[in-house]
Amino acid sequence: MQILLKEGRKEEHRTTLFIKRDESERKEEEERERVYGDFEMISSKRSSFSFLNFFPKALFLFLFSLALSESFFTSDAQLGISVMSSNSGVTPVIEKTYEPDEKNVNGLIQAGFPKEKAEKVLRAIGNENCCGPQIKWLFAHDLERNKARNELKKHESCFTSEHTDYDGYANVWGNQNKQPDAGRCCQSCKDYVPKAPNYYPCNVWVYCPKEQGCFAPAAGEFKYQDCWLKYQHDPIHVHVNMKGEYSAEYRISHPTAPEMVDWTAGVVLTEEEFHRSEGDLNHTWSARSHWRKLLADNNR
Repeated sequence: MQILLKEGRKEEHRTTLFIKRDESERKEEEERERVYGDFEMISSKRSSFSFLNFFPKALFLFLFSLALSESFFTSDAQLGISVMSSNSGVTPVIEKTYEPDEKNVNGLIQAGFPKEKAEKVLRAIGNENCCGPQIKWLFAHDLERNKARNELKKHESCFTSEHTDYDGYANVWGNQNKQPDAGRCCQSCKDYVPKAPNYYPCNVWVYCPKEQGCFAPAAGEFKYQDCWLKYQHDPIHVHVNMKGEYSAEYRISHPTAPEMVDWTAGVVLTEEEFHRSEGDLNHTWSARSHWRKLLADNNR
């Protein structure tokens, strides 16, 4: 009788333990559903095993991202460079270079900067992503100098030169600044108010006086009364694109070119620059375009 009673109590105790364990598992399951929601791909309701049952959500995500980062980047010892691997191929990380690349030098020249400035900035910050960062650097490099120059009094002379096209960074394109004659074009250069981000003053102007428009070996149309407002770093040694008569050789390679340069151009100096130059400009052939040598041979 005592043995049967003891066996009955053991069975009752086991039943109580099972009830408590079932209640505990039920609460744990409800808590997982509340925290993880639909994140669990295999719910404990639908499977006897769930990987997420054994790892907190944050730990699982951390281990998953760590596994990705370890396999995503590899190293190519033979090339001596790091590479990024992906399903679409391998992209090498380009080494930064500071020796001026000719293509980038020409790109900056076409943007209106002299060759020496182009090479200077490429040596300073490199060839990569040319030429937005390089132009931004050039703007910042001369910013204080330009602001100081804008406070100086301008000389009254326009230094007008017919059959001439001067180089320079274009503050205002000609089709955005129509003027009735060269004198008014010069005055609009003097009146120009420098703007951010570079605060370049206008110290070079170029005007089209031909009713049929003006020739230039560049893309676009250059029409009558177009008045370009430009900036050069040293207007005393003004850089020239075209001047005087085109050579016969040049007209063969450019059939639409006239005998003489169509444009009229001039320079606006400060009083200090005028006295320093003694009113005498030193024309220097620009590096902007391939026609420089042909013109130089014809105008020595």
